[in-house]
Amino acid sequence: RPRATGDDMDVDEAAVVDGTLASGRSAEEDGLLDCYPYTFSPLLLFAEASYFDKGYSNYNSVAAFFAGVLEVNMLENVLYERKNMLYEDLLHHVASQRMFVSCCIDAHFTAFQVLDERNLLYYDPLSAGLSLVSGESFNKLAGFLLLKCCYGDSQHMQENKAHYMGPDANPTRRMLYNLWRQINNLEVGSLHNVRFTPAPLDLERYLLVNGRRSPRSMSTQLTGNTCYFQ
Repeated sequence: RPRATGDDMDVDEAAVVDGTLASGRSAEEDGLLDCYPYTFSPLLLFAEASYFDKGYSNYNSVAAFFAGVLEVNMLENVLYERKNMLYEDLLHHVASQRMFVSCCIDAHFTAFQVLDERNLLYYDPLSAGLSLVSGESFNKLAGFLLLKCCYGDSQHMQENKAHYMGPDANPTRRMLYNLWRQINNLEVGSLHNVRFTPAPLDLERYLLVNGRRSPRSMSTQLTGNTCYFQ
């Protein structure tokens, strides 16, 4: 939460674009700067009138909001809306393309970044660090989050049990189907045989995510209603 007051201004460089604060005034003119986005709702004021008719995810709207000041495309290689794919195919696609997957579960934002086909970094705003998930844990966690966010063809599972549990089904299909059957009763913390390994990062320079007490940990959300700015 960068602040600047009086003559002793300490403005986060990330809040300044070409010497201008997010408020539109220069650092010299602005007496108080509080950049933390307390809620996602105000961003919807910047959406086009047709936004709500298109079924876009909140992540898509945030990407559009920052598009004018970022040099990267926040939508490139990112899964943020439903795909008409079987979950087995979607899991393979996400892994092979090393995608970033954003998830919103009961108003709680989480995400994971695929590093390769057997490893991912998992992020939860309620945690002060990232977690590395590998091996069989990779398939189970990634599959669970894809199912929980309804990113694939759930109707196919409902209508084609034999495809997933029949004699010709492979272990990935069986795993996905068993997760789907219990999806409304499962949370990330209740997944069996999923191992999370802390992934320490040097966050000294990344001021927007630093925790107040430790520059090597991320600030955490104090409520379950996290926002996509995280």
